[in-house]
Amino acid sequence: MLSPEELQASLAQFTGTETWYRYRFGQLTLAYYTDGVRYLADNADCYWLLTEIISVQTETKIHREPFQVWNLQVDEEWGATLECEDGNDKGVFQKEIPFTDFPLEEITIWVEYGEMEGVYRPILLLPSEH
Repeated sequence: MLSPEELQASLAQFTGTETWYRYRFGQLTLAYYTDGVRYLADNADCYWLLTEIISVQTETKIHREPFQVWNLQVDEEWGATLECEDGNDKGVFQKEIPFTDFPLEEITIWVEYGEMEGVYRPILLLPSEH
């Protein structure tokens, strides 16, 4: 497992993506994510974070935002707050996470809606991959 410093340094190196990964529920593709997000999920063991973000995309107040800024902030007692803003500092979602072993103090993931395979879907990416 990488140290938090090694993980943060590695994540900063992602610019763009070569592969689009599918986030599936059975045979249905719900979203796509980039190389950087996959690296984060694999190395921080946080596919749960992708699930948290994707599972609320059907909520009207979130779905109507074509660009979203998701921030996970871990507190000193290993709890966390997951927040979504619209890109203009307007909050649209917040959830308290009672416990997490997420290795970084915070992480930001962007969600942009785009057409993939003929369907308009959420795409998760690191800010450096935009």
